[in-house]
Amino acid sequence: MEKARPFDLQHFILPTMSESRVLITGFQPFGGRACNSSWEGIKWINEPGLLVEELPVVWGQPSRRLGELVDVYRPSKVISFGQGKEREFTLETKALNLRDNRLDEQGNLPRNPLNSDMGPNEVFLETDVFELHGFLSERNFPVRISDDAGQYLCEETIYKLSELQKASVELEKVFFCHVPPYGTSIEMAGHETEVNAVLLREYVRSVLSCLGIPVSKPN
Repeated sequence: MEKARPFDLQHFILPTMSESRVLITGFQPFGGRACNSSWEGIKWINEPGLLVEELPVVWGQPSRRLGELVDVYRPSKVISFGQGKEREFTLETKALNLRDNRLDEQGNLPRNPLNSDMGPNEVFLETDVFELHGFLSERNFPVRISDDAGQYLCEETIYKLSELQKASVELEKVFFCHVPPYGTSIEMAGHETEVNAVLLREYVRSVLSCLGIPVSKPN
């Protein structure tokens, strides 16, 4: 696994303060897989005002990177995607202040069993996911509202997003969506459907559309 690169916005033209700024994140591959479905779903996005970032699967680094991004870019929304369980899409609502004793992609266990030494035992995203759930269900995505993010790097990310939202005036909404692993299958409208780039990107487009963030269709 390559080292996480330092944050750099020199190549990115910031929109004006009157324009919407949205940060969209996914993760690098982990667990021996060739790709991470969360990154596969968003890496094609190239729109003004949308910053797309790939987070490392290394303890502590998603929190640090998100803090840098929000501090410099000052988005009004952050939509994060992570690779979850097979057979379902989930919309996460809660994070525990707890890290599972699992190795990251650099072979390290968490140095601290907590996401925050001074933080509460659990946090809830201050976001209404029910409208998003209904919107996605109408489009035949098998989506579920979840309160168990898995206590790995996705849980760390959700916990940090909650902290950032509470501390920021500009950051109005945060969302975290789990998508099934790339190359698996999922039942949609009664048919087995492969989880491939086309499906993942259409799911991401649907999420963004519901949140009022139009994006062009991927090539």
